[in-house]
Amino acid sequence: MWAGDIDDFQGNIFQSGIGPVTVPLDYVSPGTTDRSAIEIHIDWNYHYSPGTAGCIGMYWIDHMKQLIEWLRDSDPRDLYVDWGLGTCPVEME
Repeated sequence: MWAGDIDDFQGNIFQSGIGPVTVPLDYVSPGTTDRSAIEIHIDWNYHYSPGTAGCIGMYWIDHMKQLIEWLRDSDPRDLYVDWGLGTCPVEME
């Protein structure tokens, strides 16, 4: 989702911490979350207020460009974060 024109990393931003592009994620399981949003975005204000409020933050525009390219090339439907708790699905071959 772009704040301005597609692929414009220097234009409009959503807010000071998010930057010009964000990849919204839908939380499915396990359990529930009280979060209003979970996103992948550039940590736009990392110079003076580093970190995110639980999102996946990228420090560099080039890294976000690479992620956007991967997403466009593969069109994934699922993202699993494996904390080693046995909650991730077993990969099917």
